[in-house]
Amino acid sequence: MNYIKERLETIRQLFNSGIMQSADVLSKIINKQVYIKIPKIYLLPIDKAFKVMGKPDEKVISIYTKVRKEIKTGVLLMMSEDSAKHIVKLGTKSNLPKNSSRFFGILEEFANILISYFLNTLSNCLRKRIIPDVPDFAFDMKGAILDSIFAEHKNEDLEVLLIAADIYCENNLKISFIIVP
Repeated sequence: MNYIKERLETIRQLFNSGIMQSADVLSKIINKQVYIKIPKIYLLPIDKAFKVMGKPDEKVISIYTKVRKEIKTGVLLMMSEDSAKHIVKLGTKSNLPKNSSRFFGILEEFANILISYFLNTLSNCLRKRIIPDVPDFAFDMKGAILDSIFAEHKNEDLEVLLIAADIYCENNLKISFIIVP
């Protein structure tokens, strides 16, 4: 059991390193200080990940990026509609309709920054080439999004890495990362 806790702590530190770099970049882009904290990290079987993620009927915005080359995985970023609107407002200084291409463009850039810095840190640590694909977006119920992502991985013994992130910039935003092997 201690071995797993040590591994999770190593992963949390690795993730923190990439996230701190992305927070610096985001701070420069929006000209406001951004802090990102990783309070919790879990390695869970898929069925337990559903339970930890909360209400399956909650509407969320998700960005899913598949990763290819030497490491094949996927990174799912999920946030509430309110968090997404706040992120977009920070980037534009205005309220945009959530169905607009500009709204999703800003979220795509935000996700690219968060995910890319984490993947770059992972790539450097493992000395493996990691290339993210173009992200997929969805605005749907949390359970439906998780079902569609996990359906690609028919192995029921699959465990996923769930990382809770708190982003501080004017408001406290909560975002979840799920890393799917």
